[in-house]
Amino acid sequence: MSGLVTALVVHVRTPLGQGVAQQIRHPLIFLLSEGRMSTVYGYARVSTDDQSNSFETQKQRIEDYYKYHSKSGSLEGTVFGGVFADEDVSGGIPLFDRPAGGEMHLRLRDGDHIICVALDRCFRGVVDALLTQESLLNRNIFLHIMSVGIDFSSPIGRLMYTTLASYAEFEREMIKQRTKIGMQKKIKDGLPVNQHPPIGYRQVGEGKDSHFEPDWSERATAVQIVEWRDVHQWPWLKICKKLAFATKRNTGGTWGNKNVRQAYHAAKDNFPLHGGKPDPFTVEQRLARHSSVMS
Repeated sequence: MSGLVTALVVHVRTPLGQGVAQQIRHPLIFLLSEGRMSTVYGYARVSTDDQSNSFETQKQRIEDYYKYHSKSGSLEGTVFGGVFADEDVSGGIPLFDRPAGGEMHLRLRDGDHIICVALDRCFRGVVDALLTQESLLNRNIFLHIMSVGIDFSSPIGRLMYTTLASYAEFEREMIKQRTKIGMQKKIKDGLPVNQHPPIGYRQVGEGKDSHFEPDWSERATAVQIVEWRDVHQWPWLKICKKLAFATKRNTGGTWGNKNVRQAYHAAKDNFPLHGGKPDPFTVEQRLARHSSVMS
C-alpha cells in the first residue's frame, strides 16, 4: 500500500518523567500521507505495579483485536495506527488530558477508531466513556472497549450507546439535582456557595470552615450610597464616578453600575445573605455606627 509512513512515536508516561512524555518508536504505527483511510488507534494505560496490564500485554490484545475485526468486522478497510500508552497516570484524569491520550486526540480524524482493553484503562466509568463517545460522534469516531464487548461503530453498539446514553443523561440530571439541593442548603444556612460574598459581607475560612462575616467597611460604603441616592438625589452615574477611584470592594473588584445598585438595595434590605436572611441592624443603626462615612 502506497502513502504509508512508518515509525511514528508512542508517548509513554515515565515514572520519573515528572510530566515529560518519553518517545518510543514502534514499528506498527502507520499514517497515510495521501489517499487517507480510516485509522485505528490503540490506547493503553500502564501501572508499574500491575504486570497483568503491562504495555506489552495490552498492546498484544489490541493488535489481535484489530487483526480479527479488520478481516471481516467493523474495522475492515482501515489501517492500524499503533498503540499510545500512558504510564503511571491516574485513571481519574480524562483520557484526552493525559500525555499520550492528548497526543492521540491530536491525530484523530473523521472516521477513525480507538481500541482499549478495558473500561478502566481509558475512563473513570461508564458515564465518562459515554460522554467521550458523545463528543466524538459528530466526527464519526468510535470507541471499542474489549472487556465489555462494546463496539460503538456496529449496529448493536449504536443501540447500546443509545440505551446507555439515556442512563448517562439520567445520571447527569441526578448530579445536577444533588448539586442544586446542596447549594440550596448552603444558601439557606448563609454559607458561601461560590467565591463572591454578598454585599456587606466577606468570606473567611476555607473548605467546610468557610463562612460569611459582616464587612463593616463595605457596609459603610453601601449606607453612603443610600444617602447619596435618597437624601442628595444623586444620579447613579455620579455615584459610580464618586466611587470609581475612592475605594474597592473586599473582593478586590471595583465599584460599577451593577454592584452600586446591588449595594443600594442590600443596605435598604438590611444586608440579606444569599438565603434572604436579614441583618439585625437597621439602616438608621448602621448610619449611627458609621459616623465617619465618606463625604
